Amino acid sequence: MPYTTPAEIRRRKTGQEPNERPALVRDEATVVDYEHDFAFLPLFKALFGLIILNFAVSLLVTGTPLWGESTKWTNQRYLAHVSRTIFRPLPEFSDAELALYDGEAIHEAAVANSPYKILIALNGTVFDVSGSPETYGPGGPYHGFAGRDAARAFVTGCFSNPAEYTHDMRGLDPTLAQETVTGWTRFFDTNHKYWRVGTVVHEPLELDEDINPPPEPCSNGRGQKPGFRDEYILRKKKKMVIKNKLFE
Repeated sequence: MPYTTPAEIRRRKTGQEPNERPALVRDEATVVDYEHDFAFLPLFKALFGLIILNFAVSLLVTGTPLWGESTKWTNQRYLAHVSRTIFRPLPEFSDAELALYDGEAIHEAAVANSPYKILIALNGTVFDVSGSPETYGPGGPYHGFAGRDAARAFVTGCFSNPAEYTHDMRGLDPTLAQETVTGWTRFFDTNHKYWRVGTVVHEPLELDEDINPPPEPCSNGRGQKPGFRDEYILRKKKKMVIKNKLFE
């Protein structure tokens, strides 16, 4: 029987020639793999370049990065507001504190260190309207809303009656009042010049009509309950009768 060397025995078991090496298994990605993974980079760079070019041309032509389109996020005052309040709750104002933000010169010193100059409130929500001093500042058509919660006037539209600039909603139709307040709230939330800055905590409202009667109804006011004006006039006449009897 011919002699078989140990190397020959190993060759027969493995099926490999003596000089052959076991095939290597590559776990790492090949150069081709890397090139495939990063094939999107040129496209990404091109898109990014187009965006930057669009901003640059818009700034050159319109002076704004979005072709004249104004949003809260293009408003430097709003960005400053977000940076101040992003990690802290919005403040609460009392009626007296809110009254300081009416844009009047007499209150300038009191709010000199505040980022807000003119505030309005709508059913408890305070909005910064400092971006429209010509509208809500002294001499503006809606200055009566500044420094107070005049939700009632928003509902009735009776801007010529000072008593309407209040949050007292007595005598108004609840459904119509809520719809109107919701509509105006949406307006201020979506306008790029205005934004929420807090809430106002009102003093408890005296509901006894003998002590604190509701505002006198407007002749052409919106949202008033049917018959509210007649009820108000009748109630006023009864008070006059009682008053006259007391002095007889």
